[in-house]
Amino acid sequence: RDLIGRIPYYNKEWVSLYWTLDDPLDSAAPWFVARYADCPLWCVTSFGVTRKQYPALARKIMEGWEWLKEEMKDKIFLVDEQVGGSASLSTLERLIQLYQDQTGKKVMVFVDNLSQISDFSDQDENARQKRLSSQLKTIANTFEVPIIATVEMNKDGMRAMESGYNVTMQSIKGSGSLIYDPAMIIFLFNDLDMNPSKSTHTPYFLNYEEKYTRSQIRPKTDHRPR
Repeated sequence: RDLIGRIPYYNKEWVSLYWTLDDPLDSAAPWFVARYADCPLWCVTSFGVTRKQYPALARKIMEGWEWLKEEMKDKIFLVDEQVGGSASLSTLERLIQLYQDQTGKKVMVFVDNLSQISDFSDQDENARQKRLSSQLKTIANTFEVPIIATVEMNKDGMRAMESGYNVTMQSIKGSGSLIYDPAMIIFLFNDLDMNPSKSTHTPYFLNYEEKYTRSQIRPKTDHRPR
């Protein structure tokens, strides 16, 4: 999701289309605000607690909402199944065409996640994944847009990660049909999801000089997306 904000912020000829099928917008949007404020997601979703304990951070979060709604409103387009109308590939094509025409810019497409697309539901999972992968490649070529799509790990892949072993191409759900269509496959794994105790990073809003109390925390002034 960092790329979704970074690409249009640093490249004025691009906009980002984030088509989220995993999370509704009221769950996805706070993540961007959390990245802006450089704080955990719970600080945004539990804003009442944050406002009481970390008033300076609360102001930064409010600033983040304004940044997302105003400064980035023509740069990041967040669409979920409800806003888009359906989870079909035809919806994706319509959205790409809409934002290409509306902005006159290049569109970077993010699909989260591929398995939730509703097309070809009458076919078995491997055949369905193969059709989806092939159709996404066709859409990318037709509209001349890069598409980044997330895909779930299968059970073997998850067990390998939990045991500390390396994952392989066969760890991707529907791997037999997904290996050949993409230009690139990237495995992303956050070890802290399974081992939070390993974290050595202290968010800036807790890393303050001893003479300050938590009610006097000073936020960063850099407004660039993190």
